[in-house]
Amino acid sequence: MNMKSFLLLFGIVTIFVGSARTQSFQNVDSKKFAELIQSNQGIVLDVRTEGEYSRGHIEGSTLISTSDQKFVQKVSLLQRDKPLYIYCLTGSRSYAVANYLSQNGYTKIYNLQRGIIEW
Repeated sequence: MNMKSFLLLFGIVTIFVGSARTQSFQNVDSKKFAELIQSNQGIVLDVRTEGEYSRGHIEGSTLISTSDQKFVQKVSLLQRDKPLYIYCLTGSRSYAVANYLSQNGYTKIYNLQRGIIEW
């Protein structure tokens, strides 16, 4: 999938995200997100831009920005058997990424519902 296709998918997911009846990932608050990270069983994924990441991020997180042209290629390398703890600034980009990953075979996905702002 090229970047244009991903952006189109991202836009469609964002538009229809509210109409989804079921989702195969969990939206969690900052307290639960911190507990999950402390279990040290999964991958903490920051999907913000490099600039946002450089201004502050959750310790131990991996940056794969949604604005990266190789985003799809990079996230496809993530281990499917490990939990993914995903966050962005406000929770909207990470929600779309969580939805995308859940549609592509990832099953243990946790989204920080209000983003790093709540953190």
